[in-house]
Amino acid sequence: MLVGWISFRGEFLLYPRQEDLGRTLDQSCTSGTFARVADFRSAARRFEGKRVRVIGRLMKADAYFSDSTLGQRIENYCGSDTVLIATSVEPAPPQ
Repeated sequence: MLVGWISFRGEFLLYPRQEDLGRTLDQSCTSGTFARVADFRSAARRFEGKRVRVIGRLMKADAYFSDSTLGQRIENYCGSDTVLIATSVEPAPPQ
């Protein structure tokens, strides 16, 4: 489970700090996708720019890219060594 601020660009980008929203390719975020495309579309409508809790499987990016069976394909716009395959997203509890 990861908590942060979420943005969507064909994949989701999860940032630990709100002020980093929109940054890419500098490892300031974690790229991710959902196991089901319908979940991605629903989450994008409900949570863009909000603080959320994402539950799923964190895995090494190179392992993700070598397994074609894992969810919607992503580009890893965050440029981090790990990606997140989400099973659910929900509003984060207050800080």
